Amino acid sequence: MYIPAKGYAVSKDNVIHYQGSTYSVPIGTYQGAKTEVRLEHRGDILILSDTTGKEIIRHLVSVIKGTQVRHKTHYRDHSLSVNKLIDQVASRFTDQQKAHSYLDKVHLQFPRYTRDQMQIIEQAARKYPKQDMDIALEYCLENHLEKAADFEPVLLALREQQQNGEGPIANHEPCLQNPKYKIQPHTSSISEYKQILD
Repeated sequence: MYIPAKGYAVSKDNVIHYQGSTYSVPIGTYQGAKTEVRLEHRGDILILSDTTGKEIIRHLVSVIKGTQVRHKTHYRDHSLSVNKLIDQVASRFTDQQKAHSYLDKVHLQFPRYTRDQMQIIEQAARKYPKQDMDIALEYCLENHLEKAADFEPVLLALREQQQNGEGPIANHEPCLQNPKYKIQPHTSSISEYKQILD
């Protein structure tokens, strides 16, 4: 089934009503009687977006009327746990102050998805030496790459350049034109990397 995006009212308890069931939106979404979100029904997924088209959340469609579909993060304050997670990821770098600067920018860029962003970088830290993490951090800071999905491709490109004897890794000139770095979830197009390197 596909139903194009349409406006739905948000109730005071931060839910929308759709086909006999209710679906949650983040706490604070309700801003008064005229608050709306855009709902798109695509297959068995509901995609909820704000009025500018920015995606808020996805829910599986309930086949049982009267179901209350809730996302666990919509009803708890995760600010403390997010701060702890940022601290944990920052500890993976030599210069933790610089790491905090970068991670705070990522957090500000994607406040609703901070935990996912931090986990992506944490996973990279478990696979690669701290030295490589540090240099990727420097590159991302210098070039304003504030998406976690950019971090590992940058790190891998820098490593490959060093292994190919194309200059010291500290030069921060990764070969991001390599086609294998084009396949990245939620990342910038390869043309953006090329503009940075030109």
